[in-house]
Amino acid sequence: MSELKKDSVTPSIRVHVYPSSWTNGDVEVGAEFIGFGSMNLKYYSFDKQYWQPYEDSITVSKNRKIYFQAADSTGKVARKEYKVSNIDKVNPTISVKAGTTAWTNKNVKLTATFTDKQSGIEFKRYRLNGGDWKSYTGAISVSKNQEVYFEATDKAGNITTKTYEVKNIDKTKPTISIKAN
Repeated sequence: MSELKKDSVTPSIRVHVYPSSWTNGDVEVGAEFIGFGSMNLKYYSFDKQYWQPYEDSITVSKNRKIYFQAADSTGKVARKEYKVSNIDKVNPTISVKAGTTAWTNKNVKLTATFTDKQSGIEFKRYRLNGGDWKSYTGAISVSKNQEVYFEATDKAGNITTKTYEVKNIDKTKPTISIKAN
């Protein structure tokens, strides 16, 4: 008489995500079902209500949870929940504040605030009148009327550019002309 072998393997599910770093694109989520013999049933769901057969990786276009579930022929079940949280499709924001907007004969100080609520700011830079880009590390002093460009790039690669026009500097000394009659 042959001896029956007991199935002692505990099944599990391992999730793979590509890319795993911040992205402004879609994410591919794949599952590896480990320890399942033949006749395994594999499913996934976004809401735990509607389950779909799992065949291959799933394309996810927004941050959300994915639930995986599988059963083997012996009735062993494994479940896995995975939260996709590395998608950022929202551009960062830039606000610029001038030290003064009233007419002045002095330089104007511009302070920019760079914000990104998801992945965070990776790069901040500025340039004057179409010149070379420079890293923004704090308020800048503008000595003449001109356009100042600010650019923010977040960790997912989204880019925002904002133009601020300084047009309140007048460093020309007044002149007086007198006419004799």
